[in-house]
Amino acid sequence: MLAANFSVGMNLFYRIVEQAARCLSPTAMYDRYVLESHHREKIDAPSGTARALAELMRTLDPASPEIEVGCTANAPVGQGAIHVASLRAGHEPGTHTVGFDGLHDCIRLTHAARNRGGFALGAVLAAEWIEGRPGLHTFDAVLEDLLRKGGTR
Repeated sequence: MLAANFSVGMNLFYRIVEQAARCLSPTAMYDRYVLESHHREKIDAPSGTARALAELMRTLDPASPEIEVGCTANAPVGQGAIHVASLRAGHEPGTHTVGFDGLHDCIRLTHAARNRGGFALGAVLAAEWIEGRPGLHTFDAVLEDLLRKGGTR
């Protein structure tokens, strides 16, 4: 089973971000970014989830922009680039914000994990789903099945 994140909510969030990117990426009116924060002990920065969100937006842009990671305090972000920034502090399980920032307005979409229970639930759902299904699958297949059944196990 392949997944950058096993949270059902985050996988639904991917779909919401995909729709927003489809609407906004073809225009040059909005700069796109991903801002993520996690507890201070998280080692990777940006997280796999933040990278997946940026890559999702990149693939939906006909110009196929660069993804710029990290602090840009000493240099401007490239025109059309998708900036990914990370914060590590405290005990937060994980918050990811995808932004579309324009001259006249800004659209922000945020997913915030309340605790690690959502990740555990998603892993259990994936383990139950994969039983008897040979081969490599993504969590999206689990989500499709879950939605088809009305969100119940």
